[in-house]
Amino acid sequence: MKLHASGEDYLEAILILQKQMGESAVRSVDLDRHMGFSKPSISHAKEIEIKREIEKGQAARTCGRYQNVVLSEKDLSELKRELPDLWESYVEWLSEYMASTGKSYKNHAATIRR
Repeated sequence: MKLHASGEDYLEAILILQKQMGESAVRSVDLDRHMGFSKPSISHAKEIEIKREIEKGQAARTCGRYQNVVLSEKDLSELKRELPDLWESYVEWLSEYMASTGKSYKNHAATIRR
């Protein structure tokens, strides 16, 4: 399995926190704090995306490790059909990228497809 730089950073941060805290389990809030992620900014972006989907009359759900990739049920089923072996890894990559950089996108399905 190839690990991207963001994935390596994530795992390294977990190991550092485990050594500092002397515990095997690391809480997500501690990891967010250590890596400089902002939970409020992630939550705000998620709210905006969900409202946008609701305005379109589509049910939306959050996906990815950080629950920040918002896809309508229609978009999700299309991605599964179009990218059967890749859609999950693309969603995870986008989730990690958005969480680590603070970037947001108007349409997550379109971003995954490009």
